[in-house]
Amino acid sequence: MAAWEDNLKAARQNAARAAEQERQAIRDARDSGATPTEIAAALGVKNRQRVYDILADADHGEVPNPPLTPVAYLRGAGIQDEAWTRVERAIRARGLHTTHDRLSAWHLCRGGTPVVLVDFSDDLRGEHDGYPAEEGGGYVGDARFTRVGLTRAKYHDGPYGQEQLLVLVNGGDRYEPWDGAGHLDEDMVARIAAEALHAGKTS
Repeated sequence: MAAWEDNLKAARQNAARAAEQERQAIRDARDSGATPTEIAAALGVKNRQRVYDILADADHGEVPNPPLTPVAYLRGAGIQDEAWTRVERAIRARGLHTTHDRLSAWHLCRGGTPVVLVDFSDDLRGEHDGYPAEEGGGYVGDARFTRVGLTRAKYHDGPYGQEQLLVLVNGGDRYEPWDGAGHLDEDMVARIAAEALHAGKTS
């Protein structure tokens, strides 16, 4: 999938969420005593018909079910703040909410929210002999990778009782985002995360 397609889909999802937030704000304003004229004025519009339509839909129970906002659970142990910022901004630009808290991500996943793991921790290194290097030839031995994929929440019986785990249902270890100089390509990481999310929706 081309990057521009991902960008358009993310923009559409963001617009849908913003529209629902506006509808709810209009309903809240009415419930607090504001008139449609006052609400329209606050919105900067003269035509009150859209305000009336939204309020009428709410009165008849016609409130659309908002889409579940996809979440990216970010892990980056040992990674500098600058790289964290770059990756998080790139992920958010594709329409995913981000969290750094594993338990929050687990509960969201358990509740039905799509959660993508994006792990770019410094200790993710492994042998990957023969992987193409930019300068030609191939990496040998210690190569850095990211772990990206859609997750499923499950329980696991551990030594101290049940553990809450997020396990990958697609994706996996990707060596491409790290170059030979130790630079992490945040746009590639975000694209891989969006691809994992899209693959989960179509499977």
